[in-house]
Amino acid sequence: MIYLFNNIAIFLYYFMLKHIKISNRNMKFLLLCFMQMSLIIGFRYAVGADFFSYVKIYDHLKNNESVHIEIAYKIINIICIKLEIPYWGVNLFLAILTNLFLIFAIKEFEINPVSAVFFYISFFFFYHSMNQVRQGVAMTIGLYAISKLCKGENIKFFFFVIFASLFHMSALIYLILYFLKEYKIDLKVCCIYLFGSLIVLGGYNVFTFVISFSKYGLYFNSYYDKQFTITSIANLCVRLMLLTVVMHYSSKVKNGIKKNVLYHMTFLCTFFQVITVYSSIFGRVTSLFFIGYIILFPLVIASSKKQVKRLCYLGAGLYQFVYYQMMKTSVLINNYQSIFNYRE
Repeated sequence: MIYLFNNIAIFLYYFMLKHIKISNRNMKFLLLCFMQMSLIIGFRYAVGADFFSYVKIYDHLKNNESVHIEIAYKIINIICIKLEIPYWGVNLFLAILTNLFLIFAIKEFEINPVSAVFFYISFFFFYHSMNQVRQGVAMTIGLYAISKLCKGENIKFFFFVIFASLFHMSALIYLILYFLKEYKIDLKVCCIYLFGSLIVLGGYNVFTFVISFSKYGLYFNSYYDKQFTITSIANLCVRLMLLTVVMHYSSKVKNGIKKNVLYHMTFLCTFFQVITVYSSIFGRVTSLFFIGYIILFPLVIASSKKQVKRLCYLGAGLYQFVYYQMMKTSVLINNYQSIFNYRE
């Protein structure tokens, strides 16, 4: 029920503010969404498959035991421990940080806030905000960094990407966008991505050998390293469909660095999703670029016909519903509990 409320509320906020004479309406809408999502995420208990893994990290640090985790996440845990705040304090702080940078990014990109928040809830709320919280905060900080890159503020881009990596090291992959920002997506670039995918798949063993020297190498041949799962294949189909849609309506987006960067994100997302079919550990990498769609779709539909807008909203809502049904048990999001009413 709370997930349904999460969707309905954002449209209620929109219609309520639309009929009230008030200044800076969009920012007030974003603040309402920020508070709503932060409370739902921050006060949850035993929701998300990774929840108790993070509780264990908190307990290890509380007992002065060694923990190998990114420094920013560790510091937040240590501060809560020193202040004698239970683990929910870590959760709440991360929820606030995640949604704060989401709001900042939406504001920086100057897009329709209702569309952006709805697409974020549809694509990211269940799996990342309610589960993979470290990567969740790294992605929204990264998205804010990308907004700076699109405005030519390169120093700020590098700073915030590095800041994001202090929560999840994988965020460093955003640095590749700096080298791609001047390249427009044309037939030549599309072919490069296509042949790149084929080369990686053809030489998959060589590719994984190179990756094995990174932190991700620890996951090869582990529980996380799964091939040809239904989820990865379904996600590939969805990403190919989304890529087709945004490419079809690419003329709706104004040419420039912003367009170049966001479209490269869609191709990189698809590229890594192809690899994810062979090894599910790359699923987290594809998610880092998948977040670009919450900016790109509002840009695409801003000047599109009403029918296109409705279809995009309907498609996002359908994706959210189907994804929830597929993942609710494995990701442990089907039974929402808060710290105020949980049952062991």
